[in-house]
Amino acid sequence: MPKGKKNLSVDSLRHAEYYGMQSKFDELYQRSKEGDDFTDLMQLILGNDESRKPCDDRL
Repeated sequence: MPKGKKNLSVDSLRHAEYYGMQSKFDELYQRSKEGDDFTDLMQLILGNDESRKPCDDRL
């Protein structure tokens, strides 16, 4: 059964919350409402958070 548009939105929100991204999205949204312009959005979203980098246990 194909997912409808509403289900995809719910899934996207659930994934963002699970991975701790919702607070970053909220922060960027607030900054955009205050007039900030972003040139490297992916760098701002991903940041330098070491916890999001993949771990390589083979080393």
